[in-house]
Order: sequence, then structure tokens, then C-alpha cells
Amino acid sequence: MNNKKTDGKIAVLTVALTCSVAVNFGLGIISHSNANKAADAIDQIMIAEEKVSDVRQELANLKEVKQIEETK
Repeated sequence: MNNKKTDGKIAVLTVALTCSVAVNFGLGIISHSNANKAADAIDQIMIAEEKVSDVRQELANLKEVKQIEETK
């Protein structure tokens, strides 16, 4: 009888461990996916910042040209 209790405990612990591993694996996949999405978003932000910088530089150049034309 004691052997059946031990077997039952082992079975419950085995199921619990298997579920825990499966959940951790699933969470790892989700976390990895989110990390990739975050890295892509950061790349997009950096590209947008470069474009904004280019536009600001072009605007500054146009202002210079306008000022030169006004002084003529």
C-alpha cells in the first residue's frame, strides 16, 4: 500500500514538472519573440531619427539660402 502512495506522488510530481517545463518553454518563446519585436522597433526608431535629422538639416540649408537671397 505504501508503494502505491509513493508511485502516486511520483506521478503527480512528474506531471507537475512536465507542466512547469512546458510553461517555461512557452514563456521563453514569447519572451524571445517580444525581444525581437523590441529590437525591430528600436531599429525603426533609429531610422526615423536619422530621417528627422536629415529633414532638419535640409530645413536649415533652406533657411540659409533664404537669408542669403534676402540680403542680395
